[in-house]
Amino acid sequence: MLSSFNWFVIYTKFQVEFCYLNSKSSRKKLARALFNVPKTSLELLPYYSRMVATLSTCMKDVSSTLLQLFEEEFNFLINKKLSKAFLDDFTHHNIDVACNLLETCGRYLYRHPNTNVRMENMLEILMRLKNIKNLDPRHNTLVENAYYLCKPPERSARVSKVRPPLHQYIRKLLFTDLDKSSIEQVLRQLRKLPWSECEPYLLKCFLKVHKGKYGQIHLIASPTEEGCN
Repeated sequence: MLSSFNWFVIYTKFQVEFCYLNSKSSRKKLARALFNVPKTSLELLPYYSRMVATLSTCMKDVSSTLLQLFEEEFNFLINKKLSKAFLDDFTHHNIDVACNLLETCGRYLYRHPNTNVRMENMLEILMRLKNIKNLDPRHNTLVENAYYLCKPPERSARVSKVRPPLHQYIRKLLFTDLDKSSIEQVLRQLRKLPWSECEPYLLKCFLKVHKGKYGQIHLIASPTEEGCN
């Protein structure tokens, strides 16, 4: 298999040579050849795309002709029921296209009331086909990623820890308000607290300094030293 560097050398050389053979008919033939990329060699698409982007800077009709071919193909597939065509022949490039379609708009279609039922059925068929067909590891991963992107696994709602107002205020002083300019102010507020009630929690916050930002560690140490003095 050719490396990325070798591919770069090949298509750069091709582009230079093509410029010397430039004609309207050759540009049409090139667009047709790029459009008819082998369905089992989709790894060529990035190189083909780069070639089109480079040549289009001086040959505008290459990209426009290619775009027209893609639009015609897309409209043809839409009329044939696009998703059904992929699932009926769930092999090779059809798997790539179906997964790419789901990754692009599958989540929206799944959440939309008008298309939720159809997408639910499509996802069930997709996973059933994955389980009964002997897919290669790459396609197997593509199908699973597309499925869970559209229909993420359900998770239990995270329960927020409820703290007393006094504890919330202490955390706000130490982990939010404290900076270089507010050390004295924070220290004054801490001294005003009812220490008989909050001393254990204050000590807990000082010992769990990692709960705050890394840049606050030395700042939290400053009120501690002042309090000890």
